[in-house]
Amino acid sequence: MNFISLMKKIKGRLFSLIHTPYMHYGHMGKNVKIDKRYIDIFHPECIFVGDGVKIHANLRMIALKKYGNEAFSPQIKIGNNVHIGQNFHCACAQSILIGDGTTITPNCGICDIVHPYEDVSINPRWQNIEVSPVVIGENCMIGMNSVILAGVVLGNHVVVGANSVVTHDVPDFCVVVGAPARIIKRYNVTSQTWEKTDPQGNFIRS
Repeated sequence: MNFISLMKKIKGRLFSLIHTPYMHYGHMGKNVKIDKRYIDIFHPECIFVGDGVKIHANLRMIALKKYGNEAFSPQIKIGNNVHIGQNFHCACAQSILIGDGTTITPNCGICDIVHPYEDVSINPRWQNIEVSPVVIGENCMIGMNSVILAGVVLGNHVVVGANSVVTHDVPDFCVVVGAPARIIKRYNVTSQTWEKTDPQGNFIRS
């Protein structure tokens, strides 16, 4: 290990020791491991973390209480045994729920905020935002470089392929890919087989 790597490691450890006691989360479960290197958290009191959660470095999690003249009451809830890879970005002004056992791989983002572009004379950044809650079901897997947009509800056991942008709800036991994401197959628990569906996830009968 060279000197620069050693200094970075020491810096990360010191940050963890100094930073953690002052992070007053809404709830912090048991056996949680958060890599404290390069984390950026706004309003941790609005963040509720279940048991057995593991979160890697380069985390940015924003619970937005105010934007412009608007006030919000955000809640970010991370279920039990959730695994979140590095470079995760989460922005919440209303509600984001990540279900038990879900895995979010590196470089992903979840946001319940929309920046509408109505008045072309005003920078979109300064226009009032719109919010819509996001729900990620249990035992899902979100592939690398994927984004879950505001208002989306993912069912349980959903797999999102890498580089996908999820813009609409997805029912249980589906695999989705693309930008915008589309369902490519769904597991039928009755026949116990993978089957093709229509865009809404209804099985196609021959």
